[in-house]
Amino acid sequence: MWRLGRRSQRALTEAPERPVGAKLEITYACNLRCGFCYTDSPRRTLQRTPELSDAEWHEVVRQSLDLGIVEAVVTGGEPFLRKELTLAVIETLAAAGVGVTLNTNGWFIDEEVAGRLGALRGVTAHVSLDGARAGLHDGSRGVPGSWRRAMEGIDRLLGAGVGVCVVHVVTPANAAGVPDFLEQMWALGVPWVRITPVVLTGAAARGGNWQISRGALQEATDEFRRRHGTAMQIALQPGTGGSISLQGHEAPGSFLVRPNGDVRPDSMRPFSFGNAARDGVEACWTAIREGWDDEQINRWAGR
Repeated sequence: MWRLGRRSQRALTEAPERPVGAKLEITYACNLRCGFCYTDSPRRTLQRTPELSDAEWHEVVRQSLDLGIVEAVVTGGEPFLRKELTLAVIETLAAAGVGVTLNTNGWFIDEEVAGRLGALRGVTAHVSLDGARAGLHDGSRGVPGSWRRAMEGIDRLLGAGVGVCVVHVVTPANAAGVPDFLEQMWALGVPWVRITPVVLTGAAARGGNWQISRGALQEATDEFRRRHGTAMQIALQPGTGGSISLQGHEAPGSFLVRPNGDVRPDSMRPFSFGNAARDGVEACWTAIREGWDDEQINRWAGR
């Protein structure tokens, strides 16, 4: 959400009357088994957790547009496990002039999907890729062949003229390979790379060693820029603490709709403010505006 990224430079003390953006988690389901999944998709996939119907999702999108959103993230799970719904949602948002970010693992990006996305304006695909070699990525994502499918998906998207950002989740297992990864993305002509340490929520919060050196990541990024300049944009994300540290200081400008319809301010705060299908999107946004600075949430964030 690039407008919200710019807005965060000017902290708001109260949420706007109308939200700037929406994050739509279309499905819990995922075909991969990432041990750090922030939405806990592997567990919810096995549990067959109930989700909104296609009709309910289309109504959520309609109400979000009525509220005046100007940007949206369409994500999962893996959103293309509900392929026609995901494409229809993206096409509806793009037709309304909303800037759309699609999050995907790339497995299901075939020529049809790439072509339909390439026909739209204002759509950027964020594709997960965790290494320059299949062993690193497949080990991270838990499914053999996922690196090859992601690479093929990235190539198809670039060929169709879709804006692409490659998202590289850094763990102790792949941290040493970041310089090689950046070189590979440069050679492929990827315009934008986002490097992010594991976010300690969802599956990652249940255990595991996710500690990495942010200094080493910054050094790898700086060295790449010394060699190649800034033609390939590299964003180094702050990780878990960056977002939570703003609790109580900066009001939200967007909302998140979970696959079951529950509405939250974002992915990090496990507090719901109603259900979009039951209560309506506007009522949920009003609840966020009135309750984002609640004492219970501030205590949870350590404020």
